[in-house]
Amino acid sequence: MTSATSTARKWGNSLGITLPRDLVESLRINEGDEVSLFVVKKANPLKKWAGKAKFKKSTDKMMGEIDRELYND
Repeated sequence: MTSATSTARKWGNSLGITLPRDLVESLRINEGDEVSLFVVKKANPLKKWAGKAKFKKSTDKMMGEIDRELYND
């Protein structure tokens, strides 16, 4: 399975998601092809957990450090 990140944008009365060019090319996706999506909404779990607590580092920086520790070992 290949993964990519995209941002939902207003498209008429709906939202649309574009596929990155390198993904389209690597999977040889053409106009009219049917694709399946596995959608996960990114959220900042620290923001929900900590509320408005003040940290010395931004939550984005802390999440990046956590991700590096968890996934780069």
